[in-house]
Amino acid sequence: VAYVVSNFEFKGQKKDLQEMMMRTKRVIKEQALVERKMDDALYKAVVTMDSKEFHALKRRDGDIERGSIIGPDNAYFLAQTVDGSNIIHIALRQGKSDGGRFVEEVLESFPTHIFQADSHGDTPIHLAAKLDNPVSRAFLQLFCGLYGKIREQHTQGVLAEPWKAKNSKGNMPIHEALRTNNAYAALALFTMHSDAACFVNNLGETPLHVYARYSFFPGKFLQPTKLNSSYLTLNLIYILPLTMLVQLIRVINYLKQ
Repeated sequence: VAYVVSNFEFKGQKKDLQEMMMRTKRVIKEQALVERKMDDALYKAVVTMDSKEFHALKRRDGDIERGSIIGPDNAYFLAQTVDGSNIIHIALRQGKSDGGRFVEEVLESFPTHIFQADSHGDTPIHLAAKLDNPVSRAFLQLFCGLYGKIREQHTQGVLAEPWKAKNSKGNMPIHEALRTNNAYAALALFTMHSDAACFVNNLGETPLHVYARYSFFPGKFLQPTKLNSSYLTLNLIYILPLTMLVQLIRVINYLKQ
């Protein structure tokens, strides 16, 4: 009886070990698929924003083993360039006037692109915050609805919040928007999250600090924005080199009221 029990336990352990090895191999394979580099055909389709070519690539049979958690199409389209750019990063940099629809089609099929960071730590929303063009505006308009759908389907673990992510400079998207004078993105990001005005980068700067240092668009472009669920009016801030300190003091006094 002892032999039978011992033999049964051994077989059970062996089966568990085999299953663990299979899972490990699957994870390694999937990681390699995600990290593989974007090929020329996909890169060309994105740079030219050729929807027909993009859909043709989606229909193309993949060379990835069936049964993988990441399907053939997904793995291929998650590929990044040498500098870590994914499809959305590239489309944002192109900034073509008719590129909004292309980005929408990509995100409908592959929404997880919004979480991928390039070699500079920039997620697509960081890049959209830096660049003011038709594609970046379309991306910002789509972002909240897209993230909401992902959140509804996310049932395990903590879902990352890209608007809070810091790039290699230690900046969140709102800091990048103000640093590059992108008023459209700044307003979109303030609207996106009620506490955005309180976000602090690695230098200890809030968005207001960055606005005071870099921005030259009138504060009225940011009205109204939210600070701890209360509206913060920035009408008084018109950043000029000789009056910057005075205006900052006014804002600080306003916040203390």
